[in-house]
Amino acid sequence: IRTPRLWLVLSDWLLHSSLDFRAQDIATLLNALSAVDCRHEGLLRALTFGLADPRSLQELEPTSLGLALNALARLQWPGEGGAEAVEALAGRAEEVAGDLTAPVLTQLLHACTKLEQLRGRRALLDALLARAASLVPECNAQSLSLLVHSCAKLRLRDVPLLTQVAKAVTPRVSEFAPQALAITAQGFAKLEVRSEILFYLLAGEIIEKMPLFTGQGVGMTLKAYGRLQIKNDRLVQACRKQVKSLSDELTLQELDAIEAGFESLGAVDATTEALLRRLRRRVAPAPPSPPSSAGGRRDSEADGSGLNWEATADSLIDRLAQEGLRQE
Repeated sequence: IRTPRLWLVLSDWLLHSSLDFRAQDIATLLNALSAVDCRHEGLLRALTFGLADPRSLQELEPTSLGLALNALARLQWPGEGGAEAVEALAGRAEEVAGDLTAPVLTQLLHACTKLEQLRGRRALLDALLARAASLVPECNAQSLSLLVHSCAKLRLRDVPLLTQVAKAVTPRVSEFAPQALAITAQGFAKLEVRSEILFYLLAGEIIEKMPLFTGQGVGMTLKAYGRLQIKNDRLVQACRKQVKSLSDELTLQELDAIEAGFESLGAVDATTEALLRRLRRRVAPAPPSPPSSAGGRRDSEADGSGLNWEATADSLIDRLAQEGLRQE
C-alpha cells in the first residue's frame, strides 16, 4: 500500500506516540518507509537518532544494521542534523564487519554506493571488502551479482576479489536471473576486468535466457561485451533476435543503448542497420527521467548508457533483505 496520505498520517502518529521501539523494530520501520519512498523528515530523524543511541547500537544485530543503512541510503537521508547519527551507524558496521553474512554484506556495500557519507568512509569500505573475500564461496547468485555491481559503482577494482567472484560464478551460473547476468557483465566491464572464460560462460547462460531479457538488459549486455571487446557471434545473433521480438516494447532510450552496443562490437551489418532504422520510426521517446534526489548525475548518465540499473539492483537488494531476515 503506497498511498502517500496514509503513510504521512501513520508517520505523524508514530512520531508523536510513546512507543518504546527496540533497535530491530526501528530498522524494520526504516525499511518500510524506504520501500514506499516516505520521506517524513521528523520521523526519519527520530528513528535514526534513536538507532544511533549507544544502547541501541550495542543491541543492533548485523542484519538489522544492514536493513537500516540500506533504507537510509535509498531515501538519500541523512537530512538536517543526521550526519552524526549515520556516522555512528557506519562505525558500528565497521565493528561487526567480521560477523556479516553475505546478504547483509551486499546490503551494506549497496548502501555505500547510494550514500555519499558512507562512500567516503574508506575504513568501512576496506572492512567490507576484507569480509567479502572470505564470504565469496558462500554467496548465492544474487549476492555475487550485487557484489560486482557495488564494486563497479564504488570504483573498487580489487582484482583478487573479482577473480574469486569470477571463479565462484562458474558452478552457479545457471542460478543467475537475467537481471543478475546483465549487471554482472556490466560490473566486470566497468571495472575493466577481462575474463574470457567468465564472459564465455555468461554468454551461454544469457543466450539460454534471452527470451526473458528486456531492452534494457540487451543494451547492458551488448555494451559490456563491447567495452571489453569480447566477440561472441552467438550472443550477438541472440540479441538481434530478441530486439526483433521486443519491437513493440522498446523505448528510444533502450534502442540508443542497443545500437551503441552493436556498434561497439562492430556488429552493425546491413540487416541490423535496417532493423534499427525500422524500429526508430516506430519507437516513441521514453518519458524524461526524474532528477537524482541527491542532486547529482544519475549513474546511468555517468555511465553513458542512458539506462538506469538502480531499479534492478534495488529489487535484488529487497530479496536479499528478506533472506537476511529469515536467517536472523
